[in-house]
Amino acid sequence: ADMLKYHVLGKEVFKYDLREESVKTLSGQDIEVYVAPLFSYVSLNEDTLVTKFDVKAYNGVIHVIDAVLAPPGPLGNIVEVASSYQDISKFVQAVGYAELTEALSSNTEDGLTVFAPTNDACDELLKKLGLDSIDELPKEDVADMLEYHVLGQEVFKDDLEDGSVETLNGKTIDVDVQRSFRTKVILNGITRVTGFDVEASNGVIHVISSVLQELNEECQDDLSYRYKEKNQFPCSKYKIRFMCKKKDNKNGGRVRDYCKKTCKTCE
Repeated sequence: ADMLKYHVLGKEVFKYDLREESVKTLSGQDIEVYVAPLFSYVSLNEDTLVTKFDVKAYNGVIHVIDAVLAPPGPLGNIVEVASSYQDISKFVQAVGYAELTEALSSNTEDGLTVFAPTNDACDELLKKLGLDSIDELPKEDVADMLEYHVLGQEVFKDDLEDGSVETLNGKTIDVDVQRSFRTKVILNGITRVTGFDVEASNGVIHVISSVLQELNEECQDDLSYRYKEKNQFPCSKYKIRFMCKKKDNKNGGRVRDYCKKTCKTCE
C-alpha cells in the first residue's frame, strides 16, 4: 500500500504545473521532479521518465511513467517488494506455493532478475490450461515454470540487449530490445515488458504482459509463415520477427508462434 501511495500526490497537478522541486506523496515521502527546458521531458527521481501527461479522470489526473518509482530508504527483498504490488499478487502466490520464497529472498553474488507476469497474465494461463487455481498443478511443475522467469544476475532496463539469456531452469529467453525515446522490450517474440526496474535488495523485477512459454528448440522452419500475412512475401526475406504470423484457419488465421527457429526465419 505504501508503494502505491508513493505514486500519488494529494492534489491535482497537470503537466504545465510541474516545477523542478520535491513533491510530497501520500506516503509522506518526496519525489524529486526535474523539468527539462521547454518541457522537452520530465523525469522523476533522476531516471524515471514521464511518457504521457494529463490523462484526465473525474477525480484527478494521471501521468504515465516508464518505470516504477522506488521510495527512498531500505529496500526489501524481491518477494517483499513484489508483495507490495497488487497487480502481481498471483505471481507472489505461485512463488509461495512452489516453495521458492527463500530462494527469491536470498542474497546472491550477482543478484537476481525476475520477470513477473501480471494477475491478468496468470489468469489467462489458468484459463488456457482449464484450471481454477495454480495449486491444481504439481509444485515441481510450477517451480520449473517460475524458474524460467528468473535470471541468475541483476539486469536493469539499460543493460538488456538483443539475444538470448539463460534462466534458473537452464532454458533460454529470447530478448528483443528496441531503443528510441522509449525502450520497448519483447521476450520470446510475444511477451512485452510493461514495467521496468522495480528494485529490491537482492535484485530487480520487471513486470511482463504474459506468462513466458519455453522456446521449442526442436522446431523446424515452417514455410507457411508470411510477412504481414501476404502470401507473396515469405518471412525469410524480411528482418521483422515480431510480424511473424502463421496462416491457421482453425485459429482465426492469425497465430503468433512460440517456436524460436520458425520465428527466426524473419530475422
